Amino acid sequence: MIEIYFQNKLDASEVCERLKSGADHSVLITYDFAHLVKIGPDKDMKKIIDMLVIPVLLNYIIDKKEDEWLQSFIVNSFYFKNTDEQRQIIEIAHTIFNGERNDLPAMKCARSRITLIKQSLEDFLHESISFSFDSFIRFRLKKYFEQLLEYTELAIDEYKLEQEYQNFIQTLRDLLHVRQAVYSKIHLLHDNGHLFHFFNDRYVQLQREDLTKQIDRKMMISQSIYIDSSVIAPLVSLAPQSVMIYSDEIDHSLIQTIHNIFQERVKIYPKQDFQQLSHYNR
Repeated sequence: MIEIYFQNKLDASEVCERLKSGADHSVLITYDFAHLVKIGPDKDMKKIIDMLVIPVLLNYIIDKKEDEWLQSFIVNSFYFKNTDEQRQIIEIAHTIFNGERNDLPAMKCARSRITLIKQSLEDFLHESISFSFDSFIRFRLKKYFEQLLEYTELAIDEYKLEQEYQNFIQTLRDLLHVRQAVYSKIHLLHDNGHLFHFFNDRYVQLQREDLTKQIDRKMMISQSIYIDSSVIAPLVSLAPQSVMIYSDEIDHSLIQTIHNIFQERVKIYPKQDFQQLSHYNR
């Protein structure tokens, strides 16, 4: 028989319900008012542990407890008191958990947090045991909590970077709002990487020297943020009413930044459309 004690009534009742919903009819599962969940006895307790108890406890920790612990780190270790900021940081942490940010250096060698929890459960549980769920978490999941703290730090770093990016975008939108358009329309032909060719509203190419002369130096000097001098600075300085981008890489970071700054002024077309449109309009 396995006996699991819980300090929290909600933890006890929900784990009990999850065990019952996943258990075969032959497995006896009971719950009493002392927050004690009993499983068994059964002739094949090893199988019940592997196929029922470990998956239920693992999923309950990930589904129900992990966000509570993340929030506790965010508030008590990093002092983010604003609930909206806490929510955004937790959402970023989820993207890290889901493998959507594997470019982060710290993620290259990180062990799966699920593996850490599962390994701890497998090492701890046996066919006849009585234990406290809360004590198991406190004393047996130390490596998991160390990694969870690292994930929290990464999520906060990413949150700060995203905030800086949003401030950068808003600053350029504000600059754009007060500038007069040098050209009503600019066509941007995306070549490779970060190379963009500028064309005016008559599809005449603007040379790099001309673009450099158009850059508002006062704008560049007065801003505390770095502004890309090859594309963003001349484009904001020209302040066109429309920006037509021709590219086969619509997810390119620079294109996304231009779109975020110019918003509804931007239209994106396949790269091959540039030749047809420029020929037709000349």
